[in-house]
Amino acid sequence: MGSNEVTCPVSGCGYTGPAASVAGHVSGKKDDKHDWGALGYNGANHYKRVQNEKNNETEPATLGWLTDSHIGKTTGGYGKTTWKIQPEEDLANIVSTLDVLDLDAVVHTGDLFHNDRHGISSTQLRRVTSLFEQFQNEGTPILYILGNHAREDGEEAWNSLAVDSEVVHLSTTPYEIGNAAIYGVDFQPTKWWKQNTPRLRPSDTDYKILCLHQSVSPYRSKAASEIDLRQTLSEMSQFIDGLPDMVLLGHLHEVIEDQLSINGHTVSVRNYGATTKLGAKRDSFEPGCALITTEYSSGNYIRLSGE
Repeated sequence: MGSNEVTCPVSGCGYTGPAASVAGHVSGKKDDKHDWGALGYNGANHYKRVQNEKNNETEPATLGWLTDSHIGKTTGGYGKTTWKIQPEEDLANIVSTLDVLDLDAVVHTGDLFHNDRHGISSTQLRRVTSLFEQFQNEGTPILYILGNHAREDGEEAWNSLAVDSEVVHLSTTPYEIGNAAIYGVDFQPTKWWKQNTPRLRPSDTDYKILCLHQSVSPYRSKAASEIDLRQTLSEMSQFIDGLPDMVLLGHLHEVIEDQLSINGHTVSVRNYGATTKLGAKRDSFEPGCALITTEYSSGNYIRLSGE
């Protein structure tokens, strides 16, 4: 057996191969012995992480990214130009799109729920829980930040999601998976940003991703932005000895695919739009999500439609 090969954890099975191959082997079996719960693992991804940690190995991370689902909202658009939307149905399509992929984690960058004056209903919470349960068979972690529509009810809703997957509120402490460190900062008003610079904690991973839910220049005017992204990232860099490689933006409800040059370092900035039709115009973008892979020192980003 090669140094990178492991044996199936089922006693007497004898199947050997790389951790990813063994994980696929166990998931493909239908007998009671090849059951992740009975083996003490929360799905194939959990098993692969454990094996990689034992061997001091890291692999590129594959992430499913979605943002701005606004469950509970009924119309898109602004002012007199509005249209009806179906956030729950759209989110169901997105989850189905991501569920067939071999993901290491799912990342949501804010406003899962709209949480207007009517609050978050128990029906909406049950519906979102049932959708996110689709990821649990492979033990896919669900990572999130809070948007401006979250409020206390939104945070409580995330905390109460009754799924078997690990649900993690991202913060300035990196969530490390594969060769990636993922950070998150919840929506904050302009006054907060003037008084605070999030102190990101260092990570020796190859690739660093920062999740934000803010209006930022240069994609909004300075008057309409809470922060200047270039300046804020430069200030954050003192804490992690460098800049994030990629910034995932929520809140803006548009498609952004840009490269910012900051202090001689290139930062990839991305926004999918939303999982439902919330753009400035009805045809601004199709509801969707994105697939991100961290191939060691570079990040690949593919937009996916939920249609």
